[in-house]
Amino acid sequence: MSQKCGKKLVLLKTFYYRSQTQDGLDNANSTEFITNPLTSTRSSIRRMTDKNFYPIKNEFIEFTTIIIKANNPISGITKQIFQQTFMIKTKCGFLSANTFYLDSSSSWLVTTPVINYPVTSASGDLKNAVQVTIETDNDGNIFSNGAKFARRVKVYGYK
Repeated sequence: MSQKCGKKLVLLKTFYYRSQTQDGLDNANSTEFITNPLTSTRSSIRRMTDKNFYPIKNEFIEFTTIIIKANNPISGITKQIFQQTFMIKTKCGFLSANTFYLDSSSSWLVTTPVINYPVTSASGDLKNAVQVTIETDNDGNIFSNGAKFARRVKVYGYK
């Protein structure tokens, strides 16, 4: 990780969650919004889990996602764009972050292997957070020992 003013960026905390069940069913409480011009917009909330994907009581991640399709040939955008803001609520803290990225998916299922988010605010046990990385394991072959649609959330900060 990089350094800033002599401080080393370190891993503060690792979270996990699944974006779908093992069978591919959506596991979020969600709301979809209609926009003009038409985009796909959704707010969804999921429970955080431990590394074995057992839910952690009172720890959640909430995403607000806008998907802009590659529907204007003049723009030069050939993949859909995800614009995401998320918030993590733990027993002892809060974190929010946002970013945008290109994804080859044609649905809500993210296929980008690693997404970096700069932290916009944090408190409590996450107060030193400055960057979050979310890793995708849709097939269950990378870090989740067979758990499909798994996500690993790494929170980095300065100590």
